[in-house]
Amino acid sequence: MREAILGILLFSFTVCHSQENSADTIPRGNLADTVAMDTRPVEPMESYATRYDPRKAIFYAAVLPGLGQIYNKKYWKLPFVYGGFGALIYVDHFYHTEYKNIQMNSLTFLMIQTLVA
Repeated sequence: MREAILGILLFSFTVCHSQENSADTIPRGNLADTVAMDTRPVEPMESYATRYDPRKAIFYAAVLPGLGQIYNKKYWKLPFVYGGFGALIYVDHFYHTEYKNIQMNSLTFLMIQTLVA
């Protein structure tokens, strides 16, 4: 118990120490060697939300899982979607089969016990 309290105290001290502000380590000497910035105006980029309508992607995904990813052209996510569904189906089948086996074995054991007794 004392080791746990000591560990918590040491951890809290290191966390508190890490929050200290230290002096700036960058020297503020001669700035003559700095690079001049480009003053051309920045061209606005087309937003992801303007390229693809999120509402339409949600609608497509509600109709068929993964269809929203196809609409957004994120094809690499499809194996994860359908792989997850496949894994769920496999796990459900596996545990259902094991449940039926255990149920049948226990019923067989109970019938044997009643016949022997």
